[in-house]
Amino acid sequence: MNAAQPADPAANTSRTPVGIDFTRPTIARIYNAFLGGGHNYGVDRMVCHKLRERVPEIADLFRSEVEFLHRAVRWIGTQFPIEQWVIAVAGPAPEGRDQIHDVIREVNSDAGVWYVDYEPVPLATFRTFDDMRGGRRVHVVKADPLDPDTTWDELTQLDQGHTPVDDREPICLVLGGVLPYHPFSRADIAAVTRQHLNHLPHGSFFVLTHLLDPEEPELTAVAVEIQNTLVGGPLGAGSLATRDEIEAMVSGATILAPSAGTPPSVVPARQWWAGPPLKPSSLPEQLVAGVVAAIPGD
Repeated sequence: MNAAQPADPAANTSRTPVGIDFTRPTIARIYNAFLGGGHNYGVDRMVCHKLRERVPEIADLFRSEVEFLHRAVRWIGTQFPIEQWVIAVAGPAPEGRDQIHDVIREVNSDAGVWYVDYEPVPLATFRTFDDMRGGRRVHVVKADPLDPDTTWDELTQLDQGHTPVDDREPICLVLGGVLPYHPFSRADIAAVTRQHLNHLPHGSFFVLTHLLDPEEPELTAVAVEIQNTLVGGPLGAGSLATRDEIEAMVSGATILAPSAGTPPSVVPARQWWAGPPLKPSSLPEQLVAGVVAAIPGD
């Protein structure tokens, strides 16, 4: 295993859960609204409305991000014998849609899955995902994924019938829709990802998404509109990162190629092993990055 380093005291990313407060939006409910779900409140839909006013096709950003996560875990599960999956996503998919553990089970029906969240409402939903065959192969861990050391302490010390993560064996960690939506600095979040990487054994994988500043004038202007709407609204959080900044987040891991015959790189999530496009990417689809990285073996 990579030797875990002590947390940077400057990267204090503890957050207070919103819970069922109808007056405060959550990113989980905002995703739910954009993906067509019904588990959201007026305050969440207000954020969605403001974003649509600025960027009419903004829902494409959220859909392309979720589709990337499904492709990434399916690709990893098909190519590599990963038995342990730690999942921190913005929230469960709307009812009737595949959850990320459903995609993992398509390629490995016996894989162990651990969902991590700190909000009580997503946690309650994740707890309904117990394996229908009678085993508890889907586990739920109450922890803030932006507090890596506490999260991994919880993952490796589970009790009450839940199997802990074996940090001596390869793990795939998924951070999807988690890193950009916080009130902390970019340096803090880069420290968070590196702390997570320190806890992953050799032979593991790391999947992440992040709002992208493409550093192209027209696209960056729209990305900044999205960021300002998120930060200036009731959510109060939303951070862009350039390709170089995202690469720095996974320093020490090996970024994998986003398609056959291309060099390893940070690309819009829509482009990662997606095959020939059926239609041109919309502008918002170019504003969220997807990355898959490997932890080198011994």
